[in-house]
Amino acid sequence: MLYLRSNSESTSQHTPSYFFSGTLNDWVVFYLDAKKRAYVVSTQLIAFPDSSVQLLTQAPAEHHEKLVSLVMTAFRDKSYKSDIRLSLPEDFSPRLLLEGKKCVLVARSQADIERLTVHVQQLQTTGLSTQRLQLMNTGRERYHFRWSKLNWAQFCAKTALESLCLFEGGEKCLSHAFRYAREFVLQEISCTEREVVFTETGPRGEADTPHPVFMDLTVEQNASVSIAALMTQAQPGMHVVTLYEMSGWVLASVVFAGFPPSVLVLGGPGEHLADIYQLIYDDKEATFDFVRLAHDQSKPLIPIPISGDCLSELTKTYRLVHF
Repeated sequence: MLYLRSNSESTSQHTPSYFFSGTLNDWVVFYLDAKKRAYVVSTQLIAFPDSSVQLLTQAPAEHHEKLVSLVMTAFRDKSYKSDIRLSLPEDFSPRLLLEGKKCVLVARSQADIERLTVHVQQLQTTGLSTQRLQLMNTGRERYHFRWSKLNWAQFCAKTALESLCLFEGGEKCLSHAFRYAREFVLQEISCTEREVVFTETGPRGEADTPHPVFMDLTVEQNASVSIAALMTQAQPGMHVVTLYEMSGWVLASVVFAGFPPSVLVLGGPGEHLADIYQLIYDDKEATFDFVRLAHDQSKPLIPIPISGDCLSELTKTYRLVHF
C-alpha cells in the first residue's frame, strides 16, 4: 500500500507510517525509500513516558554523534516545524524526526510537545543513549496516507492493468484500446486529499474506508452506464481482482482488503478476453490464487455464484450453459 512509482527517486516521508516495537514498547516511524526499494526507520529522538530520551537511527555508529548534534541544534534554535496529529496512536510518544538536515517535531497534542521540551531541556547531550534499530514486525502497524477518490481510482486501475498483463500478456495491455487507461495510471497523483489511517486489521474507522469507484477508462469515453458488472466481495484483509468481458466491453472489478468493490471499464466496445480471470490474495495464508473459468464444454462445470442481468450477459458472451 505504500505505493511509489517504479521510476520514482523520492520517498514516502511526507506520509510516514508506524510500527510498534516490542523492544522499545513504543511506536517507531518508518517510510519507503524509492531508490533502495526498502523500508527505512527515520532517525528520531523519542521522549518516553518515564522521562528517558533516546535517539533511534539506522545510521552506522560513527554518524551518531553528528546526528545527535543536528537534532539538538534544531531543538535549541527552534529551527524545526511542528506536526500535531490527533490521528496518531494514543500511546505514541512525542519525538523529533530528522529529515535530511531538517527536523520535524511530531506529537498528538500540544501537551505532548511541552513534555518533550521539558525532557530535552534537562538532557545532557553526552548522556544521550543511541540505538541502531531494525524494522521488525510485531503485528501492530499503522499506515497513514494522503488519500483521494482519484488516487484510489488510479491505484485500482494500475492493479487491473497489471492483472490483465499477467493473464493475457503485455501486447494486450499495450494495444490502442487500453491507451486511455495507461495514461490515467501515469497521471500525477491528485493534490486534493485527506489523511486516512489503516491498521493491521483494515481501516481505522468508517471515515477511512475508500469509496467505491465506477469509471469509464475507454479511449472514446462512451461506455454504457447500463453495463452489468460483477460486484465481487472479499473478507477483510483479502484482495480480489476479476477481469471479464461483457458483450465487447472489458471490465475489472477490484476489491482490496474487503473494501467496497470498484468497477473500471478498461476497453471497448468490440474488445474481447479469452476467458474470465480472477487474482485472489489470501491474507491468512499469504498466498495468491489464480483462477481461469474455462468455458470448454469438455471440462467439468464450474458454478458461478451470480444471478440476474450479469449472469445473462456472461453466459451470452462466453457461450456458457445456464442451469
